[in-house]
Amino acid sequence: MWIYTSPIWSPRADPFPSLRAAVSRSPQREDRSMVEIRKAAVLGSGIMGSGIAAQLASCGLDVNLVDIAPEGAEDPNGIAKANLKAAIKARPAGPNSSLFYDPAAARRIRPCHYDEDGACLKDCDLIIEVVTERLDIKSTVFDYVEKHGEQEAIIASNTSGIPLAALTNGRSESFRQRFLITHFFNPVRYLHLVEVVPGECDSSRLQAVRQLLEDDLGKGVVICKDSPNFIANRIGVYGMMATMKRMESHGLGFDEVDSVVGKPMGRPGSAAFGTADLVGIDVLSHAAQTVYDRCPEDEERDIFNAPDWLRRMVREGRLGNKAGRGFFRRGKVLFLHGLEGSPKGTKAKWLKKNFRGVSPKLDVSTFESAVASAKKAIQKERPSVVVGSSFGGAVLLELMHTGDFDGLGIFLAQAGLKLTSYQSLPEGAHGVLIHGKRDEIIPIEDSRTLATNSGVELIELDDDHRLLSVLSDELLGKLLVDAGIKPGGGRSKLVWDRSTGHYRPRRKLDSKTLKRVRYEDDPAKRLRKLVWAEDDVAASFAWDVFADTVLYASRRIPEVADSIVDVDQALRWGFNWDLGPFEAWDAVGLEKSVQRMQEEGRSLPEWVLEAAKAGGFYRSDGDQREVFAPDASSYVPVPEDPRWIDLDRLKSGDGLLYTNPFASVIDMGDGVLCVEFHSKMNSLSPMSGEAMKQAMKLADERGDKGIIIGNQGENFSVGADLSMVKMLADAGSYDQIEKLSRDLQELLHSFRRWHKPVVVAPHGLTLGGGCEVALAADKVVATAETYMGLVEVGAGVIPAGGGCKEMLCRFVGSIPPGVEVSATHYTQAVFKLIGLANVATGGHAARQQGYLRAQDQICNNRDQQLWLAKQSVLAMSAAGYRPEPEIELNLPGEDGYAQLCFALYQMWLGGYASAYDETVGKQLAWVLSGGDCGDRAVTETEVLELERKAFVNLCKNELTMARMESLLTTGKPLRN
Repeated sequence: MWIYTSPIWSPRADPFPSLRAAVSRSPQREDRSMVEIRKAAVLGSGIMGSGIAAQLASCGLDVNLVDIAPEGAEDPNGIAKANLKAAIKARPAGPNSSLFYDPAAARRIRPCHYDEDGACLKDCDLIIEVVTERLDIKSTVFDYVEKHGEQEAIIASNTSGIPLAALTNGRSESFRQRFLITHFFNPVRYLHLVEVVPGECDSSRLQAVRQLLEDDLGKGVVICKDSPNFIANRIGVYGMMATMKRMESHGLGFDEVDSVVGKPMGRPGSAAFGTADLVGIDVLSHAAQTVYDRCPEDEERDIFNAPDWLRRMVREGRLGNKAGRGFFRRGKVLFLHGLEGSPKGTKAKWLKKNFRGVSPKLDVSTFESAVASAKKAIQKERPSVVVGSSFGGAVLLELMHTGDFDGLGIFLAQAGLKLTSYQSLPEGAHGVLIHGKRDEIIPIEDSRTLATNSGVELIELDDDHRLLSVLSDELLGKLLVDAGIKPGGGRSKLVWDRSTGHYRPRRKLDSKTLKRVRYEDDPAKRLRKLVWAEDDVAASFAWDVFADTVLYASRRIPEVADSIVDVDQALRWGFNWDLGPFEAWDAVGLEKSVQRMQEEGRSLPEWVLEAAKAGGFYRSDGDQREVFAPDASSYVPVPEDPRWIDLDRLKSGDGLLYTNPFASVIDMGDGVLCVEFHSKMNSLSPMSGEAMKQAMKLADERGDKGIIIGNQGENFSVGADLSMVKMLADAGSYDQIEKLSRDLQELLHSFRRWHKPVVVAPHGLTLGGGCEVALAADKVVATAETYMGLVEVGAGVIPAGGGCKEMLCRFVGSIPPGVEVSATHYTQAVFKLIGLANVATGGHAARQQGYLRAQDQICNNRDQQLWLAKQSVLAMSAAGYRPEPEIELNLPGEDGYAQLCFALYQMWLGGYASAYDETVGKQLAWVLSGGDCGDRAVTETEVLELERKAFVNLCKNELTMARMESLLTTGKPLRN
């Protein structure tokens, strides 16, 4: 159900990594289940159905995507086809995201309908029902499945809260033994959790489903009891509703609350209300109502009864991102021109230049056609402010009365009283009128009447009908800025004010505590500092929400789960929390917090008091992680999948061989060493390189078989430490910059010349120098959510750790010997990747773009990544690994350089590249073309030298320094 916020989602760092494969996980299977799943049918092609189908197809299954056939439709598969097309276009987690790992996987999905002979279910080993959350509709679907499905097929429901007992009531024994609930979370690709309610499903089929979910789809499976909303939504939705209640008692706004309950409390950046907008406010309301209706004995039942203002939001269509407005909306201005005006008029141009205003071309042949074209534009652009001029003001008045626009309406010399039947704005509407006293076309009395009848402001100007004096920063500009529209058209976010019913500019809570915890990377320490701060509204609010949530979670055991690990995993994997409720309780100090709760008069379960006396919910006993078992009042081991390798545990034992502030070398056993980056964002410095050198040295001295470079942070590496480069450049120490580049080049170049294999395991952001580390490996084992790219041009430089050389080897070096073909097209492809800073949107995309090779491996389950990388080292060593020889590259030389420069010039003329983009691009073009190599082949070493010289030259330019300064201070690239 729940969704994450960032432009491209990556799994969060796990503060309790040994619990990643815990009680709900089955041990490693030596052999796959005898029940095989090769083909699936997904019944219901909406957002969830198409998302599940996309994941199954991405992992190699053939999928029938089934939906109803509209009566009288020419194509009975029309609905399924349309929804599949929408799934292919969907960008669920930002503009560069996708439901598919590889868009080509969509070809494995066949749109179908519920035909009379059940052909849509033929040969399907797995049938997943994903229709609307109504028991009567689901029952009809299962009638169809019982009649037409394969007799041995596994049947699953994606219900988010209907009890399994109700779904199987009256079904045959065969159906019940093949049936289970598999509750995916949306978007399916990016959220890790799948809740499974087994019911009477037999063990072989349950095992087959778990293998599919965990090994193929890379999901985290939590086994749930058959209780309303299961685990994640039961507790997560409670946390949301409790947040709303506390918000009212503390007198805070949605924006102020989100500044507390996001990152400071170890929650996603979308926090509470931003997440609700992503999910859908109607979905949240329905989930809360489900608990209210089905849990009459819940001691907190009343909190699930939605407040009046939430019901109002649903009633008014403020449903979140899918409606363009919810708790938040984007600040955007749209202009409706007059009868004689156009999108190229003075006002339209002024708004476009100063606020990136959008001005659609209205069909003014009739008033009705103008309203229709304006309505279409508003539905597309979803503006928060509409400026209507004269005739356009009449159109705006009509649209506000029909409910097609409910934001701020700014009326310039409006003609609404002449062209519509309305004498006022709609009740409660948000509007401002501006009119010229010398207007001889539309008399100012019309606006006076409209303002008086509506109770809104009228600004009278000494101007005529054209109202050009309104185009100033002091007048129209101030109105727009006050409405949350940023000058220059920057992205702005408005928040709904439940007292006025209008949107206002967002504000953050003024809190010293929030400022203090902002730079704390450890989520446990951050939460602890927040809730124990004194005399601070943010700390007080955070404590109340925290205490409410953890106490509710503790009272749900054993109702929703027997193990607290299941609860923690469900909230971390399904809601993307950094810490599950019980992990968070341990982090703030269980005994101390229990005492505070008792002093506040809160009631605690007896088993929580026992856990507090025992020392906490979790503890370590040597190498074994243990968890407090409420039913036994004692600690029990946390079972783990042997494929989960816990680097922190290895380091805490005898496995730490070398460490510095940026990286460590760890003994993984079986003759394999691991280099772990652990700096902020895992940025690279000379100390990172020293750790890699030490690993190679230790492997030689100890007789190890090879090394892995990998970690268990949120990202593999965001690249080199720019602050060091800029500091050296500011000091004029260009010889030191040259040495930094040379050292990294020589280190990475040595990987493939070493007599032992080097395997790199990237995940999440793998950018710049991090990408270069991966490119230099003998083999890469990447996760499906690996976002690779050489993005150095954003900092005003080019890759100088071997990135240019490695990409040339991949492209130009792939030309078979003896084949007479120009390398120009190959170098142009590399130039496009590096020059445009293209970042692959996942492991499969990285392979398509050339960052990964055919021999590199993509792992869908990140929990298994390091284990797979280790197996690769062992296999390569056993196969008699030999280093690769250097190759020579036939590069196009000055002719190729000239072609790339011409392309850069055209991009500059077209406004697609800045003047300095062209400067940086020319340096890159010179490197990729091989410099002045003439007709001779170029060695890898020569390309490295070209890289290095270009990098140093660019570091001498003040415009490069400006780009680095922007990235370091704002985190945003500067286009200078």
